Amino acid sequence: MIILRKKNDVYLEFDGPRDELQMMSDYFTFFVPGYKFMPAYKNKFWDGKIRLADLNSKEILAGLFGDITKFSKDMDVDIQFEGSKYDMPGREQPVDDSFLEGFLKALNPHSKGMPIDMRDYQVEAFKIAVRKQRALLLSPTASGKSLIIYSLIRWYQQVQDRKILVIVPTIGLVSQMENDFIDYSNNKFRDIHCITAGAIKDSNASVFVSTWQSIYKQPMGWFAQFGAVIVDEVHHAQAKSLQGIMNKMLVCPDRIGLTGTLNEAKTHELVLKGLFGPVSKIISTKELMERGQIEDMKVRILQVKHSKEDAKTVSKMNYNEEIQWLVENEKRTKMIARMAGDLPGNTLVVFNRIEHGKDIFDKLETLKETYYVAGETDREERELVRNLAENNDCVIIASIGVFSTGINIRNLHNLIFAHPTKSKIKVLQSIGRVLRRSDDGKPAIVFDLVDDLKHGQRENFALRHASERFKFYTAEKFDFKINKIDI
Repeated sequence: MIILRKKNDVYLEFDGPRDELQMMSDYFTFFVPGYKFMPAYKNKFWDGKIRLADLNSKEILAGLFGDITKFSKDMDVDIQFEGSKYDMPGREQPVDDSFLEGFLKALNPHSKGMPIDMRDYQVEAFKIAVRKQRALLLSPTASGKSLIIYSLIRWYQQVQDRKILVIVPTIGLVSQMENDFIDYSNNKFRDIHCITAGAIKDSNASVFVSTWQSIYKQPMGWFAQFGAVIVDEVHHAQAKSLQGIMNKMLVCPDRIGLTGTLNEAKTHELVLKGLFGPVSKIISTKELMERGQIEDMKVRILQVKHSKEDAKTVSKMNYNEEIQWLVENEKRTKMIARMAGDLPGNTLVVFNRIEHGKDIFDKLETLKETYYVAGETDREERELVRNLAENNDCVIIASIGVFSTGINIRNLHNLIFAHPTKSKIKVLQSIGRVLRRSDDGKPAIVFDLVDDLKHGQRENFALRHASERFKFYTAEKFDFKINKIDI
């Protein structure tokens, strides 16, 4: 029999017969995706595995309690939890529906000065988070995650009298989250302290909003002030620094993560579950479309057929060489710039490499307002672009790292992928930029460029990555069509 007990709000301790502990360790051991290419593995300092049940410290992340129960059933190993039932992870708090719904009604959220009703799935997400205390809420982009977060911070503040830490992945989202909270409260709630690089870390405010980069070096004592932590776009928690933050919060019972997408690697999902808790799927993108709560979206796959000579040249290249060839291709860049300038409505072009983004921006020929946004663009300018884009006919050339993650702009009608990628998270989150309902009711269109440089039987890397994106579109039940273009 394996004995489990609570050590703190991060870890459970375990003990038992050596053979059973080894079985549990093996059950929670996985290869890291891409481990063969990592220097530590190549230099034989590491075997490429993550072991979530540490046999040396005899600790395992508390959020994995549900998976430990599954291990017990799968491997026929008895598990016993020692301690108070209130310490057992996964135990739901007995809070009546009527009380939770009454709290949300009294909260009386607004948007742009007008009262709004929380959607049924937002109410359900709030109830799950309050009752479970630990949860990974899986809800797609444009589903209103910031309103869920707002309702939770007010609950932790008013009902539980706790100080709350809200962590977001980018500087732009710090400002946006603060503005959203103020807007939802109809300008009545301003008990918020924002932290970005160089900002003061201490305040008497009850709610702190910060990027993880701005606080990960803070000592454990600084994190002790918080009784609840909410992490938006939680898939970024794969970063060791963010894991370090969560591990420093030894006395913090409420741990909520939100995201629209989870990395498909099992190792990644288990680490997230260990840090935050079990996954609760709130609603899907397709369901939101069917309800008319986000834009109906169409995907137009533009299969760009390059010349036989170019295909032969590229066939000899490795991945990085091919990508460099594509972003430096004059004809391709001009085609993207021309398309962005000619499309009706507001257009967002996302790029991955700075030199490529600047090149596209320089080649724009349009009477529309044009904006360039990348990592070096400061917080105030990003917010200015966001506001201008909501009211002007414009073209935004933006790095995928800045605009794929949570930046909320209404009235985006077109999205162009200028850089081939197979990342599910980046693809779906970039698509989320055009899913929010626009004021004019125009449909959203995603233009996915597929560079066909097939030579003989060899498919080029960009073409192979496109097949991965097709899988995403099919899984999400998006309406897509393929058009061919010669270049």
